[in-house]
Amino acid sequence: MNKSRVVALKANKRILFWTKLLVEIKALNAIITLFYIQRGISVGEVLYLSVIWSVTALLLEIPSGYFADLFGRKKTIILGVLLHSLSISLMFVSFSFPMFALSIALASAGYACFTGTDSALLYDSLKEIGDEKSSLRVSGKYYSASRFSKIFIPLLGAILAKNLFAWQFNVLISIELIGALISLILANKLTEPNKHMDVSEKEEGMFKDSFKLFKENKLVRKFALNKSFVFIGILIIWRIYQPHLKSVGASIIVLGVIYAIFQLLAFLSLWLSDKIQKRITGYSFFSLPVFMGIISIFVFMFSQNIWFLSVATILLMILGTVRDPLFFQQINLHVKSFNRATTMSVLNVIKSIFDIPILLLVGYLADIDFKYVYLMVLSLFVYSLFFLRIEKKDIQLVDTK
Repeated sequence: MNKSRVVALKANKRILFWTKLLVEIKALNAIITLFYIQRGISVGEVLYLSVIWSVTALLLEIPSGYFADLFGRKKTIILGVLLHSLSISLMFVSFSFPMFALSIALASAGYACFTGTDSALLYDSLKEIGDEKSSLRVSGKYYSASRFSKIFIPLLGAILAKNLFAWQFNVLISIELIGALISLILANKLTEPNKHMDVSEKEEGMFKDSFKLFKENKLVRKFALNKSFVFIGILIIWRIYQPHLKSVGASIIVLGVIYAIFQLLAFLSLWLSDKIQKRITGYSFFSLPVFMGIISIFVFMFSQNIWFLSVATILLMILGTVRDPLFFQQINLHVKSFNRATTMSVLNVIKSIFDIPILLLVGYLADIDFKYVYLMVLSLFVYSLFFLRIEKKDIQLVDTK
């Protein structure tokens, strides 16, 4: 391998970091549910938008991963950025559920082009240069990209849109669109890594092998379901915590501060994931955050104290991401390199399958009483912690020598 290719492959982790960061600016996020409500849809309909996201993901996750394995990770990521940009553009003119549904569908399609594809590009870049041992550290820093800009931009967004005026929303949408366009330029600078496979792997077929892995490997299935159920619970909280906190007296600025603190802690936990896991065993790192999430749900159910609710919100939001690097590492240790993007997409589809009925039910419950919603989230956490428990024997160690 010539030196220029080694340099280019090493640069992938930096380029992909900034590509991800710029599509994840999310200037509206600190007040996104309030934005939807201001544009004329109910909290229940906001949750139905998540169903639209999941249906789209269910239809496109596997094809996008298959496309990435056949035609290249780089092309798939570029397509994802383009779809993301179109989704943001539609938000300027969205004032009804159907228009928001279209925007969300495009955003989900763009995200489907990233999930699995980005981790495959990172892992195979490291593998080609013989540095697989760095996968946990690199993935942690990459996942932190989606957090870094959110530490500051959404807080600024909450300050700019504190009155929830239409022009204020348009300014925030413009910021997101500019970030997406710069991201598109960066994505074109990625270098496609080689796919590592032998003849027998190729003949077996990427698509068939991915489903075979999920069907036959109970451990990978348990990892996928544990991650999915917890993520669904966090997604539900994400959609309703803003109106809940606002109803007990939180200002728009306070919501922005809560969001900024959460993103800062999430960024640090991801950036330092390899160091944290040297002090906390993988087994505890899978289970402890879920236990803390259960306690936080009880706070939402029985407390009206804005400070307790703020801390509970931050803990719950961190739970949605802090375990990602360890899941990335453990699942990839059981996945063949040549079809990693397809397999990771299959695992993401599992989440979408459960998303749809759960979110439809929760959307109905949200317009009745939030406490019913919290009971649903509590059930998801408890099931993951006790019936899909990640045990010590499930953790595969990596030789870092």
